Amino acid sequence: MANSEARGISTDSEEKMEMARLMAQLARVTMERVILKKAMAYFARKSL
Repeated sequence: MANSEARGISTDSEEKMEMARLMAQLARVTMERVILKKAMAYFARKSL
């Protein structure tokens, strides 16, 4: 952990990096949700 983080102070570049990481994580989780939703629908139809 960076010294500035330990004190609760973050620089602009640290905030931008964190925002980029969070946006990438959001995109990945959203894609996973779509895939799981499609798989659930597929298997629900298959079991009828």
